[in-house]
Amino acid sequence: MIYSVFPFRKTRSNLLIIIIFSAVLLISIIHLNDIEKQEEIIINQLENNKNIVNNFSESNILNNKQNDKEKVINNNTKDNNVVKSKVGDGKIHDDAYYIDNYKGGDLEPEWEWVKKISILYTWVDGSDTDFLEEKAKYNGGERDINSRFRSADELRYSIRSVEKYLPWHEGEIIIFTAQQVPQWLNTTNSRVRMVYHKDVMPKHVIPTYDSGVIELYLDKIPGITEQFLFLNDDFFINNYVHPAFFFTTKEHYPKTYLEREIKFDKKKVDRELNRNDMHNSFYATSYFTNLIIKKYFDPKFKYYYLEHTVYVFYRDLMEPFRQLLEDELKVTITDRFRNPYEPHSLYLFLMFQHYVTQHKSFPRRFGGKGKARYFKGYQLPENRTIKKYGTILSYPEDHEGRIKFGRINDNIKANRDEMIHFKTHPEILAYNFNDRYTKEEALYQFSEYMITRYPWPTPYEKKKYVELENLIISQLNKIEKMEAEEYNNDESEDNITSEDLLNRPLFQKKLGIVKEYIHFKDTLEPRSNMSTREREEIDALQSYSEGNEPLGDEWKWVENISIVYVFDKTEVMEIRKLKYSVQSIIKYLSWFQGKIFIVIPEKSLESKLESLVNEDANNQIQIITSDKIVPRKYRRKCTVHTIEMYLDQIPGISERFIYLNQNQFFIKYTHPRLFFSNEGFYPKYNLQPALTRKEMRSQRRNDRAFYNTFKLIENYFGRSYVHHWRFLKNAPIPLYRDLFEPVRRVYTNELHRAFNRGGIRALLPIYLVINYNIYGTNQVYYPKYVSGYGKIKEVRLPRLNSERSIAYYGFDETSIFVEENSMITDLPLTESICNNEEFNERRSKDNILFLSIFSTNELENENEVPLDLYYLTPYLEEECLSTSDTKVSVILPTYNSGEYLENGIKAILDQTLEDIELIVVNDGSTDNTEEVLRKYEDESKVTIINLHNHEGLGRGKNIGMEIAKGEFIGFMGADDFVDEKFYESLYQNSEDKDVVVGYLVDCISDSYHCAYNQEQKEYDQNMNSSKNKKKAYGYVSNSIWRKEFLDKKKLKFSLKPGVLEDKLFRKDCYRQKPRITKVPDEDNK
Repeated sequence: MIYSVFPFRKTRSNLLIIIIFSAVLLISIIHLNDIEKQEEIIINQLENNKNIVNNFSESNILNNKQNDKEKVINNNTKDNNVVKSKVGDGKIHDDAYYIDNYKGGDLEPEWEWVKKISILYTWVDGSDTDFLEEKAKYNGGERDINSRFRSADELRYSIRSVEKYLPWHEGEIIIFTAQQVPQWLNTTNSRVRMVYHKDVMPKHVIPTYDSGVIELYLDKIPGITEQFLFLNDDFFINNYVHPAFFFTTKEHYPKTYLEREIKFDKKKVDRELNRNDMHNSFYATSYFTNLIIKKYFDPKFKYYYLEHTVYVFYRDLMEPFRQLLEDELKVTITDRFRNPYEPHSLYLFLMFQHYVTQHKSFPRRFGGKGKARYFKGYQLPENRTIKKYGTILSYPEDHEGRIKFGRINDNIKANRDEMIHFKTHPEILAYNFNDRYTKEEALYQFSEYMITRYPWPTPYEKKKYVELENLIISQLNKIEKMEAEEYNNDESEDNITSEDLLNRPLFQKKLGIVKEYIHFKDTLEPRSNMSTREREEIDALQSYSEGNEPLGDEWKWVENISIVYVFDKTEVMEIRKLKYSVQSIIKYLSWFQGKIFIVIPEKSLESKLESLVNEDANNQIQIITSDKIVPRKYRRKCTVHTIEMYLDQIPGISERFIYLNQNQFFIKYTHPRLFFSNEGFYPKYNLQPALTRKEMRSQRRNDRAFYNTFKLIENYFGRSYVHHWRFLKNAPIPLYRDLFEPVRRVYTNELHRAFNRGGIRALLPIYLVINYNIYGTNQVYYPKYVSGYGKIKEVRLPRLNSERSIAYYGFDETSIFVEENSMITDLPLTESICNNEEFNERRSKDNILFLSIFSTNELENENEVPLDLYYLTPYLEEECLSTSDTKVSVILPTYNSGEYLENGIKAILDQTLEDIELIVVNDGSTDNTEEVLRKYEDESKVTIINLHNHEGLGRGKNIGMEIAKGEFIGFMGADDFVDEKFYESLYQNSEDKDVVVGYLVDCISDSYHCAYNQEQKEYDQNMNSSKNKKKAYGYVSNSIWRKEFLDKKKLKFSLKPGVLEDKLFRKDCYRQKPRITKVPDEDNK
C-alpha cells in the first residue's frame, strides 16, 4: 500500500525515516483491523455506503437542519458542484448577499484591486532554542516551553485554509517573526516572504514577547500594501470567504468586528490586578484601553470585545497613531511581556482608524470628540492611492454565527465537541483556537484535527514534510469514519467524559499515530539544546583561554575599566585570599590596565594590606577608606552594604566596572565577554534560578535583607512586572556607574532607614541597582521614561552624568550553558579542591575560566579552612589543572630547622626516581628557614608554602597532602636522610599496595630519635616478633602511602597540641586495613 502523493525521491536518511514510519503504520493497520468484530461490520457498512460521505455537497450542509451529531463532516472536501462563475446577476446587493453566496468563484470587476493585497502573519516558534535562550534572560531564567508557544504547526494549516478558502488572493503572504523560519516552509517560493523583527522594529524595542508591541510596527514592513489583512497564526478560515467579509462593497472601507459589550467594574478590575494572574487579566487590559479611547476619541464610548478574526489595517495610518498616543504606548513598548496595566494596542489602533478618519479634513485634522481633535494632524505619503479613509464597526447582530472563538485545553471532550462544531457548521467563516493546554494528549488531538481538517498541501511546504503527513492522513480518516459510524446515533455521547474518550481503542489508536508522526517529523530537522549564540560565545571564551591574544579593536575600551573590592576582613586567611584573587586578575585578565580599587571601612585595615600594595609592580592597586565615598551621616554605622551603595563615588571609577570579592579567582586567560555582552557591551549578570512562591515567603525568616529588598522592588515596579526573585551567584558583578545615583533617588527614605537602623530594615544595594537596570532602564525611552507600574511613576525622572558616553543601559545574563562551560561557583572548602568531584569532572573538559569558593563564615569548622585554602597557590600556577605524571610526592614540614633543611631538600632532589615532587611547608619558622627556601623558588620539582603562624607540623603535612599530585605520598623531616635509591625502590614494589615500608639509612640531627637511629632499631625488633609485627609499619617517615587510599579514607594528621600526630595517623590508617609490604634495605638483600 502506497501513501504518497508526490514523486518519491529522497535522501537515504529521509527514506529510512519514511520506511520505518511506514512499517509502524502497517503494524497499526493490522492491529486496527483486529480491535473488534464490530469494527469489521462498520467497515463493510462504510464500503457499501461510501457515497454518503463523498457525494454530500456543501449545499446539502447549508440546508441540513439535523442535530450536529447527524451532520456529515465534509466542508473540508472538494465539491464538484461548487459554483465557479461570477457571483451576482448585475444587480446591486448588500455585503451579506456576497458573503452568503460566494462559493469560491471569480470576483466582480470592482474587487480586482483586492487580489494583490498583502496577507500578514505574526508568528513565533516558541520551541526554538535560540528563542527560548534569549527569552530566559527576561523570564527569570526559565527555558521551558509553555502552551502559548507550543506548536502544532498552526501557521502551516492556517495558510492552507487561506489558500483553500480565499482562492481570489494572489498577493504576498508575509510572515513577520523574530529571525525564525518554520521548519516545514519552502523558502524558495517567492510568494511567501519572511520578514524579521530586527529589520523593521526599533533596535531597543526588541526582543519582545508581547504581540501588542509587534503589532505597532507592521506598517514598517517593506513592500506591504496600503491595506493589508492581518492574521495571527492560530486563526483559520472555515469556508469560502468573499472580500465583502473584510471590506464594504461600496467604499471598500475595512470592517472591524465586535463581539459583545462589556460594562466595567473598578472593583472587579482591582481584584484581577491583585490576583496577579497574567493568563486571566484581559478584563483589566480592556479597562485601561477603554479609558484611553474615552480620553482621546469618545467620552461616551461603549466598549465591545473584538472578535478574534482577520483584521484590516490602513498602513499609512499607523505612524500618526504612534505619534498621537506616544505617551500611552510607552507602557506597552517598554515591557517585554504582556501586562494587565497595558492597553490593548490592536484595539486602540482599530478605534483610532475608525474615529480620526471621520473628520472631513482628515488627515489635516483628526475626528473624534476627545483629545484627538486637537492633534495637529499628519501629512500622509504623497504616493498613496487611497484618498478617502474610513472604517465600519460590525456589531454582533450584524455577523452572528460567522465568527467563533475556540479553545484548546486539557478537556479532551470539550475540545472534540468544539472541533466537530466547526467542521459541521460551514456558516462559520472564520474561527481561532486559543491554546491553553498542558497535556500531550491535547496536543495530539489538536494536531490530528489540523491534519484532517486542512489536508491540502500548499506550494509553500517542503516536500519531505508533505510526504510524511500523507502517510497518516488515510489512516486518520479511516478511524474518523469508523468513530462517526459507531457513535453518531449514540444518545450517551452527550454525557461522555474525557476519560471515557481516552479509553476508547479507536481514539487511543488515533492519538498514537499522531504521536509517532510528530516524533518522526521532529527527526527531520533535529533541534539542539544549545542556542546559536551560546555556542558562539563558548567558542570565543574557550579560544581566548588558550593563550594571551590581543583584544579586537571593538574591545579596546575595556582595557581601562575599573575593578572594585569592598574588604572588611582582618583574618590572615581572608587577606591571603584577597591577594590570590588580585594576582589572578593580573595574570589572567592580561588585557586589564585599569585600577583595582579596594575599599575598606576603616584606615586600620590599610596596614594589613601593605604587602599587597608593595607587590603591585604596575601601580594598579589603590586602597580607599569608606569615608572618602560614604556621606558623613552614614559613616558611624558604615557596613559593607552602605559602602556598596556609594561605589560610584570612588574617584576615577570607570563608567562600567566589575565588582569582585576575595573568594573569586580567575584560573585561565579570560576574555571580557565573560562580563559584558558582545553586542552593546551590556553587563552580564550571573543569577540563580527564580525562587518559587514558597521560597520567596521563606526569605522573610532566612534572609531578611534579601526579602526586604525584593518587596521594595515589587512595591516600586509592580508585582505584575517583577515576576521573579533571584539570588546572585558568587561570580563577578559588572555594573553601570551612573545608575547608582538614580537608585539612591528612588529609594532615598528606605535606604536612610536601612543605613541608620539596619536589622529588620536591612537592604541589599547591589540588588537594587541590578534590578533597576533590569526593570527600569532596559528600554528605549530611558532616562526620559522609567518603566514600571508601581511607585516608580511618582519618582522624579533621573538626572544622569552629563559626561557619560553610554546612551542605552541594557543588560544581559550568563546563560546556563555558557556558565557550565566557563565557571564553577561556590565550591565548598570542605575537602581538597583537586579532589572535588565536580571540579575534576569539569577539569577533564578543560573549560574552567573562573571559580569561586564559600567564604569562611559559611563553614562549620573554620579551623579546617587553612588546610584547604592553600590549594590556591599551586592552582594559580596551573599545577592542579595539568594532568600529573608524578609518582611520589614527598612532604617536608619544617619549623626552625634551617641548619638541616638544605641537606634534607638535596636528599630528595638527588633521588633516582625522576617523577618525584617535594612540597616544603614552612610552619611559621623564625630562623633562617625562609632564606634557605628562597634558593629553591625556581626549582620545578619543589613547591614552597610559607605559613605565617606556627600551629604544628601536622598542619603542614595535611596541607601537603591536599596539594600533592603524586600517586604516592612520602613524609620526611628536615633532619631525616635517605639514600638516593630510597623512593625508587619503594615505588617499584608498590604495584598493588597501599603502604610500602622501607629503611631510614641515617640521621643528621642530634635529636634522640635520630642520633642512634632509634626508629630503625625499633623497626628491626618488631619485625622479628610476630606479636609486635604491626608496629613495624608504624613509622611515617620510612614509608610511602597511596594517595587514593588516604583520600578515600579521609586520613589526616591530628592538629591537637601535645599529641604524637604520627602515631595517631598510623593507628587511623591501620584501622582501615591497608595492603602493606616491606622493602628490605640493600644490605639485607
